[in-house]
Amino acid sequence: MAGSGGDTDITDQFTYNAADNLYTRETTGLASESLLFVFADKNALGIDDGEITWTAVVTGEVPDACSADIGMDGMSLEVTVDKNTTQESQSYYGDPMGYNVSAIVSCPAGYTYKLWFNGIDYTSKFTEDNGYSIEDEEELRSLVVDGTWVVEFKKKDITWNLKVIGEIPEGAKADSGLDGLSLEVLVVPGQTSDTDSLEYSEGGYNVSLYVEVPAGYTFTLLGNGKEVTLEELSTNSQGITAWSASFSDAEHRRLYSVDTDWIVAFRKINDYDVNGDGTISIADVTKLVNVILGKE
Repeated sequence: MAGSGGDTDITDQFTYNAADNLYTRETTGLASESLLFVFADKNALGIDDGEITWTAVVTGEVPDACSADIGMDGMSLEVTVDKNTTQESQSYYGDPMGYNVSAIVSCPAGYTYKLWFNGIDYTSKFTEDNGYSIEDEEELRSLVVDGTWVVEFKKKDITWNLKVIGEIPEGAKADSGLDGLSLEVLVVPGQTSDTDSLEYSEGGYNVSLYVEVPAGYTFTLLGNGKEVTLEELSTNSQGITAWSASFSDAEHRRLYSVDTDWIVAFRKINDYDVNGDGTISIADVTKLVNVILGKE
């Protein structure tokens, strides 16, 4: 976006919906962006000519990749704040036919924010999915005045939900966690679900996954709808096989250190489905031969 007093029209980066007077832009990656576009007819509102001063302040648990950019009249007045510049003030003097007010907030994943102007909470009106146009004249007057915009960021909690479904065998167990089980969802025999939460961290957390499966059963583990592969650890004297996986690399820490719905779906193994993959094929013969030869 242009600096204070610049000529760049930020709205050319957005799609304009004339019916609703809204501008929107889809974004990818971790950051989400919102556009608030307000039209105010200065003459109709009876606002006197004069200088308007705005101050923008960013506060709270401010993430590295955040910003708030708020402007009036095509950015003739613009205030921009971020992690490094937490407060800025600018003034605008002119006699335009009307004012327009725009604001963009970039809020990384794992955080939420609130937006106020002169103590009025605009958060519920200012969303990632919709712009916002004001028709009420009194509300318009409240924006085209000296004032302070406050953007407060806050970390969101990570919430994990774990459910076991299907043909659940006696003795089945599922245990998943973050950061050495600072967050842990545990389903033991007799239970079918569990929930736990942990404060969000930009760097993510180490992930551990663990499932115990009695003989004659197999399972599928899904994290937010995507299958996750576990490695077989061992089988005890009761015929219960332990499976696990752990991740400490940056990609997996970021992938699973978010709200996640875990589902463990159990099913019985067909007598001829030796390897428990849900199908009968030459792979089952190979598995059986290896077992007979003592290779597995």
